[in-house]
Amino acid sequence: MRKEVLARLLKSGGRSSAVAMCGALDIKHRQSLAAHAKLLARANLVRVTQTGSGRSRSTLLMITDRGRIAVAGNRNPLTPQSPP
Repeated sequence: MRKEVLARLLKSGGRSSAVAMCGALDIKHRQSLAAHAKLLARANLVRVTQTGSGRSRSTLLMITDRGRIAVAGNRNPLTPQSPP
């Protein structure tokens, strides 16, 4: 799922709302996307921002340069790299 999130962000110009991402990846529960996004954010592969308040809050996911490199290198983005 995490690779699909990164790939979808690249296809959508580097950023996407959580609602659009759920629809594009056929994710039924936003909490599932939130859990994956949290792990990707900890790895500095995406940045997650929230705007608004109350019922009008929205979440935006943006791929980072490190995320772009991970996708371009076609490797598991959450696997630590061995030192050279």
